[in-house]
Amino acid sequence: MVKPILAGVAAVALAVGVGGYALTAGAPAAPKGGCPALVSVAPYAANFVAYGDLSTLRNSSFAHRLSPGSSAGSGYSANSPLPQEYQEFIRATDFHFERDLDHVMLEGSIESAAGGLILEGRFDQEKISSYVAKLGTKTHYDSGDVYLFPTHAATGTVALMFLDPKRLAITMGKSAETQALILADAARRANPSSHEELCERAERVSGAPFFMVGDIPKSGILAMAALAARDHDGAADLIQSLDGWDFATWADHDNLRIEFEGEYASRLDALKARIAFEKVRREIQKAGAEAKSVAAANSAVGPAVDSLVKNFGVALDGRYLRFSTSLSQSDLESLQRAATSMAAPVPPTSRR
Repeated sequence: MVKPILAGVAAVALAVGVGGYALTAGAPAAPKGGCPALVSVAPYAANFVAYGDLSTLRNSSFAHRLSPGSSAGSGYSANSPLPQEYQEFIRATDFHFERDLDHVMLEGSIESAAGGLILEGRFDQEKISSYVAKLGTKTHYDSGDVYLFPTHAATGTVALMFLDPKRLAITMGKSAETQALILADAARRANPSSHEELCERAERVSGAPFFMVGDIPKSGILAMAALAARDHDGAADLIQSLDGWDFATWADHDNLRIEFEGEYASRLDALKARIAFEKVRREIQKAGAEAKSVAAANSAVGPAVDSLVKNFGVALDGRYLRFSTSLSQSDLESLQRAATSMAAPVPPTSRR
């Protein structure tokens, strides 16, 4: 009877102890930062945010090394002409995505499957409004003008609305117009305290130029755990007591680091999840080996997949369980070459 009690005490002591430091070997944490101002613009019901700091990304040396001879962030070589449609858009709106767009945020609610995209940068509101007015219909509200565009699909319509001179919202769905107005109202009453949990998660990773954070509704946890339990008990144990998550990518010298964290209700729950991970590690290794064998046929993709598997690491950090991996600059260059070759047009074969 004494041994089980001692074992339980040891487990609790270990769980409490790991809160004071991180077992970070092989899984470095994403750089921390402040809560971006755009997060406070999200509606109160939002429980998911994806954020991109394009200004930092396009000015980084890492991005320039990957795309020499191109306009940073444009995706086009300096020697190749821009598509005709894009040239016409620039002439009409005086808006260059690669020059004028600084930050992007996608926010949403998992339960209601609603959300919106917010762009932050420099806009000529008069020119852009004139341009979009020709493509759809305009409805005036006290909070501003909403432009609606039919999609001719079951997804409904697309709505566009200026939240202020530096922010533009785009929403989609059957309630696109309502969602745009909700964003406008949230922007006027922006208050970081209304998103304390999202901000707390964002601050863990906001030093990265791209990150995502969110919480998990209890109903979602039960459904995910039940689905995972069909295949593996360990996977279900990983999901139990999961409160939230974050994902980030950032440059670390010549490497692109990729990180995912699960946030648990307590340090003990995080420790249990770390132990449960060992139960599914073999399945993950098996899947990694299969991915490597499939990628081996493609000499450009194979080394990148091998790096993802080789650089994979796990860390326990208080109430967080972190998974991390990385790609080198040469891996990313090989993936770029593979993507370019796949996108290249195939010359027609002659018929005899």
